[in-house]
Amino acid sequence: MRLLYKLSFVKMRKNIGRFLSLLFIVALGVGFFAGLRETTPDIEATLDNYYDEHNLMDFKIVSTMGLTEDDIASLEELKNIEKVVASYSVDTLIDGEAVRIHAIEEDINNVDLVEGNMPENNNECIADATKYKIGDTLTISKLSQEGILQNTTYKVVGLANSPMYLSRQMGIASIGTGELASFIYIPKENFNSEYYTEVYLTAKGSLKETAYEKGYEETTNLLLEELEELKPIRETKRYEEILEEATIEIRKIEDEANEKISIAEEELQEALEEINNGRTEIYNAKNEIITNENKLKEEEQNGLTKINNARLTWEESNKELKNTLASLGLTEETLETALNTVKSNITSIKEILNTLPTDDPKYAEYQKTLEELNNKKDNLQTLVTTSETLKNSKIEIDNSEKELEEQIKASQDKLNKAKEKLETQEQKIESAYEEYVAGENTLEEQKKELEAKINEAKSSLAKIEKPVWYLLDRTDNNGYSSIWDDAAKVDAIAGIFPIFFIIVVALMCFNTMNRMIEEERGEIGVLSSLGYGSFNIINGYLFYVFFATVIGVTIGLLIGYTLIPNIIYSIYNANYILPSLNINMKLLPFFIIILITLGLMSLIAIISCLKELKNVPATILRPATPKSGKKVLLEHIKFIWKRLSFTGKVTARNMFRYKKRIVMTVLGVVGSTALLLTGFGLRDSISGLADLQYGKINHYDALLVFQNSFKTIEEEWKSKLKEDNITEYLPIYQASFTFEAKDLTHDVYLIALENNTELNNFITLNSKVNENFTFPEDGVIISEKMADLLNVKIGDFIKLRNSNNELVVLPVSEIVENYTLHYVYMNKETYEKYFEKELEYNMIMTNLNEETSHEDFAEKWIDSGLVSTINFTEDNILVFDNMVKGLNLIIVLIIGASCMLAFIVLYNLTTINIAERIREISTLKVLGFYDKEVSSYVYRETLFLTIIGILIGLGAGIFLHMYVINVAETDNILFLHSIKWYSYIFSFLIIIFFTILVQIITNQKLKKINMVESLKSVE
Repeated sequence: MRLLYKLSFVKMRKNIGRFLSLLFIVALGVGFFAGLRETTPDIEATLDNYYDEHNLMDFKIVSTMGLTEDDIASLEELKNIEKVVASYSVDTLIDGEAVRIHAIEEDINNVDLVEGNMPENNNECIADATKYKIGDTLTISKLSQEGILQNTTYKVVGLANSPMYLSRQMGIASIGTGELASFIYIPKENFNSEYYTEVYLTAKGSLKETAYEKGYEETTNLLLEELEELKPIRETKRYEEILEEATIEIRKIEDEANEKISIAEEELQEALEEINNGRTEIYNAKNEIITNENKLKEEEQNGLTKINNARLTWEESNKELKNTLASLGLTEETLETALNTVKSNITSIKEILNTLPTDDPKYAEYQKTLEELNNKKDNLQTLVTTSETLKNSKIEIDNSEKELEEQIKASQDKLNKAKEKLETQEQKIESAYEEYVAGENTLEEQKKELEAKINEAKSSLAKIEKPVWYLLDRTDNNGYSSIWDDAAKVDAIAGIFPIFFIIVVALMCFNTMNRMIEEERGEIGVLSSLGYGSFNIINGYLFYVFFATVIGVTIGLLIGYTLIPNIIYSIYNANYILPSLNINMKLLPFFIIILITLGLMSLIAIISCLKELKNVPATILRPATPKSGKKVLLEHIKFIWKRLSFTGKVTARNMFRYKKRIVMTVLGVVGSTALLLTGFGLRDSISGLADLQYGKINHYDALLVFQNSFKTIEEEWKSKLKEDNITEYLPIYQASFTFEAKDLTHDVYLIALENNTELNNFITLNSKVNENFTFPEDGVIISEKMADLLNVKIGDFIKLRNSNNELVVLPVSEIVENYTLHYVYMNKETYEKYFEKELEYNMIMTNLNEETSHEDFAEKWIDSGLVSTINFTEDNILVFDNMVKGLNLIIVLIIGASCMLAFIVLYNLTTINIAERIREISTLKVLGFYDKEVSSYVYRETLFLTIIGILIGLGAGIFLHMYVINVAETDNILFLHSIKWYSYIFSFLIIIFFTILVQIITNQKLKKINMVESLKSVE
């Protein structure tokens, strides 16, 4: 036996190319098979470990009206509950981007701290490791729920990843542009809210189960059933609590309002009393003024009468004086002069009398004259006195009149001032009264408004919607689901490609071992002649096989287990934030693969050996009888055969002479070509979906999801749209429904609209049945993939259920082209007919202008409070492209492996071909053929067989591609079932390239053939 083992090592060393070829074929087949098959389990195990280490929740409950301590207590009483953690979160704007802030929890959804430390103060936080750095200060500019946080500025003290955010597309936000950009975690004490925003749950026993597996689903479903039973109970209870709280609040407001109204009425009454008192005082004051005015007038009249009487008396006296003076020929002006003249004359006469004796006759005359002059003087003096008296009387009369006027004026001024003061007081009273009336009117209006508000509040109690519990599980997390969907696609591909790969590898191994044993026929004969039994001889070859297989499988498994999963996992890191991949080198599968591969290889070796050992040693020692030449079919086609050259005819005969070699060569090339074409076809089937779905079918730019339903577009909304120069918009109703198909529940989006003529501006529906498509008046339009799953056609009925599990049966009128998700379209009349209620819209499709900023547009609408979120088609394309990009890289890996297989297969077949025909080639060399002619003689046949294999392989690739697409296609994506023309060209050229490359490499062997040794090898 030792000799046989030594011979095996000699064979390895002597024909190292063949040994390495066999080893690499095994390594490639096993490595590719094991690598692809183990990628998904490794990813699953890595993620499951990541989820378990960080206590990822099983369920999340959010409510439209928050969650209370009573809700928490009810959840804790459930039979299958493990943990109940009430928590908080809020969407915020930081540096213009939407960031979700979570409360740090110790028992659930723990962060994966990458750098730094946990917060110690309320103004510290842990931030997204992919976006921030330690020391950053984050300032919140806006909250989706005002007042919920105590602080608005936080310092980053730690960087972390979170199992809640695996995908780099973190989801939607209720603030900003509607796209969640990042996350941070803060101490729970920072939140200031009367109720919890969410509750996280874990199911009893779920930690022991593996995520994504059926066991995990079954375990969590036990809790889900309890939650679904509790859900309506707590919703009703919370509804009753809210009604009671609202009723108490209304009563409180009503009591406070009535109290305020009573106070206001008392104040108004006091004001009215003051006004009335003021009016009474004004009335009395007016009467007093009137009395004083009358008294003043009377006094004025009396004074004027006295003055007038005095003036009349004066005038009469003055008139008498003037008449008297006139009779004397005097005036008031000459009266004094006349008096002085008389006095002077009296003096003169007295002087004369003093000089005359009394007895002078003239004395008596002068005495008489003197008496007359004295009388005249007395009269004149009386007149002067009267004149002076009259003058003084006139002055007194004038002074009295002036004094009277002054007194009257002073009294009148006093009265005027009193009037002015009274008018001022009256104006104040009137103003006060106006204020009183206004206050009374305001009070009445406030009473009416308050009454209306209270009545509205009371009536709104009946309109309060029942709180809704949303039961969310891990699959509602975008990253959790999408990473598994991507891994499942790899698993689907791994279920097909490696098997086909292994078939090709097995054929090549069979061909290699079979040729090796045929080539060593003489050696087997010698060993048999020397007394070695068949078992020992076979055992020698089994050792060769064992050595090549174990090394090949080991290399293949080591590379396959480590390289391929890491390559695929690193591809996913472009779209996900993932932990380091845990490579599980399971020993049992390792040994099973070795045993299976060793068994297959041993079986091939045993079959090939037994084929030779069934003959006696003498026969085995002789070379196998060459296959006799026969006419080939081509020889019967005279017009072609006659035109062939000598080498062409030889090539044709040799091809059909060695049928096994033809079959193996063609099969090897067919397999490699089919794998290549399938790889390229997969790329074609996936890469074109985004352009078709979001270019040809859904070509709207944005979908505005409104907070509340509406019947018509308000003018205010039209103005907002007009501000952005948007004129194309269409209101629609869209809701999520479910349908049952193939024992599974599938989601479908139902879209109802009134103006279906404008739908083409946003969505183009292309019928898969009717070329002249029109929107049906009755019945619904369904997408192609949905029709395939339900196996329905036009005229059949479909059953849909809404979120309340209410059933609706709809007739199918059209089936349209669609590639992602499932859709049902209908017009307004159809909706109202089958749902028996009026259509109310909840979304608006829009087409934006090129200059419209998506960020500004989204922020404006979300900040308005009208819109909850905005879905941009551009974002959908980005998400889809990221998914396709990852799949394309995996397909590139498959194409690369297929190219390696093609090279090894062609190299193996070519070397076997040369080895089989070495004596024939030596004969050609002896006959004088040049190296180029020898190469042409050998390779022309290989090239021709390769072309035949390529052509057959392209056909086989079409069927393999269809099979792979049908298996890999998910329930909500319809892959393209066509292959681009250039993929055929690429597949053809790649195989031709490797064929030529192999010929260049093996051509050196042809040149180095020892003709003498080869021709005498028979001896």
